[in-house]
Amino acid sequence: EKKAQLFGEVILVNKEQKLFTNQLNYDLTTKTATYYNGATLVNGNTQLTSKKGYYYSQTDEAFFKDSVVVVDPEFSLRSDTLKLNTKTNIVTFLGPTLVSADSSKIYCESGFYNTAEKTALFTQNAQYVKGTQEATAETIRYNGAVKTYTLEGNARFEDGTTKASADIIEYDEQSDKTMLTGNARYEDDKQNIVSEKIIYDAKNESYSTLGRSRISDPPQILEANQVDFDDKKGFGTAMGNVIWQDTVENLTIKSEFADYNKETDYFKASGGRPLLITLIDGDSLFMASDTLISIRPEQDSLTSDSSRILIAKQEVKIFKSDLQAVCDS
Repeated sequence: EKKAQLFGEVILVNKEQKLFTNQLNYDLTTKTATYYNGATLVNGNTQLTSKKGYYYSQTDEAFFKDSVVVVDPEFSLRSDTLKLNTKTNIVTFLGPTLVSADSSKIYCESGFYNTAEKTALFTQNAQYVKGTQEATAETIRYNGAVKTYTLEGNARFEDGTTKASADIIEYDEQSDKTMLTGNARYEDDKQNIVSEKIIYDAKNESYSTLGRSRISDPPQILEANQVDFDDKKGFGTAMGNVIWQDTVENLTIKSEFADYNKETDYFKASGGRPLLITLIDGDSLFMASDTLISIRPEQDSLTSDSSRILIAKQEVKIFKSDLQAVCDS
């Protein structure tokens, strides 16, 4: 039958691969090796151990089951069941699997890892964890060469009080930049951002949005087609159909461009004939100008009921039935 049973310090050598076990069944016709009492496969710098295994030397494929552990210079892996192509060095996950690389961990129940190219695809209940960071998606892609993660399909990311969600979330570990694309939403303990695309730079503490964006930072709300904000400086710019609101002051400013400082509460509107809308004694006041500036000056220089100064430059037009009441206000 050309079948052999080997016992005690068995070593199976096939090209660059070596399989070590204490008991091995080998079929010389199909060149298939099987074991049921544990074995270790060494393939270059990668080492794999499991309790059960099937090694097909003709097709360069091996199947491993029960307490599978893979150790590689770039990662470590634990799995219930997996397949290894010893020629292409592609590991295919066929059951619950946990992959650890540096300080990050990824769990999935299906997918593959190309150890030669350092790329991976994780599907079915895919989850990512690194320190306080947690993420889930229908699919997680990893490129170890450039240290990037891509979460696709119902992607969600959390880091303490920070939460993000989008159709696609891309994270660059080296630059510490995160890009959210499609139904993007970013939320922390200070603000809530909704846009088509959000790019967050954690190292420089800044973000940019593309597409119609809404930033809620109570009591202020900003809408625009593009927003760039530097959190360190507290300074931002907005472009394209800008709408800025102060819900406490019942104040709205519309323009094409805007500069604002979060710390000093400074807001400058320009382009597209900026328009200010506010309520005075229950009536709406409309004021248009080439430039509108809204500031919150020092309180000791104001009367008790004053909280904001409005400055209009060039060709100011005020539309109200009772102009004197406006001037008195």
